[in-house]
Amino acid sequence: TFASELADAHSGMPSDWVRRVGHRYGARATEVLSLAAADPGLLAPLPGYERVKLAELHHAIMNEHVCTIEDFLMRRTYTYFKAVDQGLAAAQSVADALVSLHVTSRAEADDQLTEYRAHLTDWKKRLAE
Repeated sequence: TFASELADAHSGMPSDWVRRVGHRYGARATEVLSLAAADPGLLAPLPGYERVKLAELHHAIMNEHVCTIEDFLMRRTYTYFKAVDQGLAAAQSVADALVSLHVTSRAEADDQLTEYRAHLTDWKKRLAE
């Protein structure tokens, strides 16, 4: 299969992740894998949700026009729905990537963090009611 061929071609990377990237991104999987090959630090997991690697975050920002924390955590990776903390641990990493890749200013990223945290607090209050 395509995913298995990718795993063979990228043997220095975690094979289960490479296969998942192949299934998720299809023909564009090589874009994500190339980022990780160029910068092995991007093989680090997204904090709080190890299934997603930082290479996927960078790819989403650079190639899929992600420009908010919420977009990445809620719509692109479903981290909000799958991580135990709804992406709270990952939010700072997303904000930092948005700034380092020149998508937002630090002030804008900090505002997004504040809004995301407030959303989670509000959501938890509603669950407790």
